[in-house]
Amino acid sequence: MADISETFTSRFKQASYSQIPTGRTPEDANVDDGSWLNYSQEAQHLQNYDGTEYRGFSEHTEKLVPEQPLASDAAPWLPGILRHVPWLGFTALGISASMMAVTVAILVTSNRSPVTNWSIQPTVYLAVATAVANFTLQLAFANGVTISWWYKALQGGTISDLHHYWSFGTLLCALTRVANLTCTSAVGNGFISIFTAGRSFNKIAFAAVCVALAVIDGPLLQRASTIISRDVTVPITLNVSIAQQLPKGYTSLMLGRIDEPVVLTAQFAQVMKHYNARNPIRNGFRGCNGSCTATVPAAGFSVNCSNPLGTPVDYNPIISNDTKGSVGSNTQPIFTTNLTWSSGFGHSLAESHSPEQVILTVGYSNTTNCSGTFYTTICTLTEAVVEYQVSLVNESVALASTATNLIVVAIGNSTSDVVGGYDAGQNVTLGGFSLAGNDLFGAHTSQSFVGAAGLFQLNDLDTFASQYIVNFEFVENCQYTWKDPTDDILLALHEIMFRTAISAANVSAFSIISTPQGNLTLPTNMTIPALQTFAQNVYSSHFAFLGGALTVMALGIASVLPTFNGWWHLGRQMTLSPIETAKAFNAPILTTEHPHSNVEVNQLVREVGSRQVRYGEVTTVTSISSINTRLDERLTPQKGVGVRRLEMGPPADVMMPRKGTIFDI
Repeated sequence: MADISETFTSRFKQASYSQIPTGRTPEDANVDDGSWLNYSQEAQHLQNYDGTEYRGFSEHTEKLVPEQPLASDAAPWLPGILRHVPWLGFTALGISASMMAVTVAILVTSNRSPVTNWSIQPTVYLAVATAVANFTLQLAFANGVTISWWYKALQGGTISDLHHYWSFGTLLCALTRVANLTCTSAVGNGFISIFTAGRSFNKIAFAAVCVALAVIDGPLLQRASTIISRDVTVPITLNVSIAQQLPKGYTSLMLGRIDEPVVLTAQFAQVMKHYNARNPIRNGFRGCNGSCTATVPAAGFSVNCSNPLGTPVDYNPIISNDTKGSVGSNTQPIFTTNLTWSSGFGHSLAESHSPEQVILTVGYSNTTNCSGTFYTTICTLTEAVVEYQVSLVNESVALASTATNLIVVAIGNSTSDVVGGYDAGQNVTLGGFSLAGNDLFGAHTSQSFVGAAGLFQLNDLDTFASQYIVNFEFVENCQYTWKDPTDDILLALHEIMFRTAISAANVSAFSIISTPQGNLTLPTNMTIPALQTFAQNVYSSHFAFLGGALTVMALGIASVLPTFNGWWHLGRQMTLSPIETAKAFNAPILTTEHPHSNVEVNQLVREVGSRQVRYGEVTTVTSISSINTRLDERLTPQKGVGVRRLEMGPPADVMMPRKGTIFDI
């Protein structure tokens, strides 16, 4: 305690020494004014006779510095949970977490949403959200590094520990892209420190890695939203002009003394011209932009078909009983189709006002070794109001249904215009369908045996009949198998009738059909509901990328939270400002008039901020007699020892370091 007594010989009065540590006596104090010095190792303070305390003394202290009277602006050390809550860090983490919810909302809302509904693309919103999330996460990390560094200093440790806490935290510089050499060097050292930390790897290093990885949420979320094209169906209303019943005598007329139609009318001939040319139907429908489907009532056929009736047939040649044993031709039908017109129930004048009919008769054979079955189907077609399933591409119309029996809304009341006598020029409403149908689908194919060598001949085989041959092994072995053409013929007749109904729309604004409940008035111009389907560009969200982005964001937030541990032990708001840390290391250049070791950095800067400083070479002249006591004095050159060092000091005492200089300290 010799140093103590020398320092405070004239300052303390004698006091009780009951608490002097073991091995020390009152004489060790060497107090020359008759007072005793009360020294307590546990309390680590000195106390004179009037109770004034002098802190800062410990068992390892070489020099005791008495406490000066407190300045009026001195800041007390005030730890506590609520006093120094890191609101900035917690708020930043909260914002970062809320951006996670924002990204989820953006991707959920934009998924399958039309591109035209977004003036700003979702990827732009995602980029802003991730930028905010990453910035606030980095801000919280910086706050956590500061708390962890000072809390570690309070707990005690090596200077290396404090260096690692700072070095691992310098990754924040890279993330915020502060472009300067010092930061770049610190970043490099930070990365190297983390990957070479070994046992020094701590929560700051882990958080730094997680925060660094969090920046990949941007590329992931940019991949999470793309644009695709999909078919969208919406309800619309179509304007339709179509006759729901054909005008009387619209398709054909009779000539001469024959009471059946023999020639097409001009308007129906035009319909057949377009049908044969397979011209698209472009009239009658308006309001479709894209692809549409609808159900439209219009003039059509009510179809009633019998079940196929099978009759056994034998196409083997007939051997005559004459002495020569001649072979007969035995000609028989094998494929036939025919359409006939009927005024209803026969052709008599008395029955002339019955509903008109088109009768389709189909026959085809199915044989093996020249014998088998010939099938016959008869279909009766009468005019009716039916429902057509139509499809439209823009305003081109086509029948969408392959059904041969359409839904019947009402039975038509078309009658033949056959009146008393055989007046030429009488019009027939449905007669044109039998005339045109026979031209298109009529077939009368038969076969006959033409030689003893087993050859068979097909008679009147036309193009239409050839389409329905199942096999062609009928030249020698008499194998005849044909497909039933009934459905194809009916579908064709439905299309011809549909085209005719559109053509007849301009004849009358409405049709009147007699029903048991009275006359039914059917408009030609109408509006019908439809479904419009069109290709639309929409945003498609890929939630796997979202999951990856949320994972790295959540990991970053979770890793930063532990860095706030211990804030309640800090007695003021602290920073990692070099001024504040230098003050903590008791840098002489930051000495103030009053003891301000616990003031916040802003107040400290106000106190010493006007001082001029410079970093460079300082030469200190140390007297030989004082080298052992290490009492350095910054003097002009005198007799003594000059010591060169690098430090921060007053500009007048600092010079630019010289190349190759080796410093003494």
